[in-house]
Amino acid sequence: MLKEATGKVQEAVGSGVADAMTQTKGKAGQLAGATQEFAGSMAAMVRDKTEENPLVVLGIVAVSSFLLGVLIGRVGPSRNFLQYATSSATS
Repeated sequence: MLKEATGKVQEAVGSGVADAMTQTKGKAGQLAGATQEFAGSMAAMVRDKTEENPLVVLGIVAVSSFLLGVLIGRVGPSRNFLQYATSSATS
């Protein structure tokens, strides 16, 4: 909340003195504050859901990890191809 409030003040000062950079920094500060607040509320929600039903959360983590592993496994060969294509182009 503090970052968001600081961003609003910075934006107001920037618009008052017609400084676009200060205005942009103010908007970025507001966005950072809102993002931080959202992340905090999501973390609290996950913590609450984990306490309510830990087995469901464990299952979700297991499935997510498996899918991430499958996606990473698929990226490996194409990345090697790109490395080969780049190295043979420079030779």
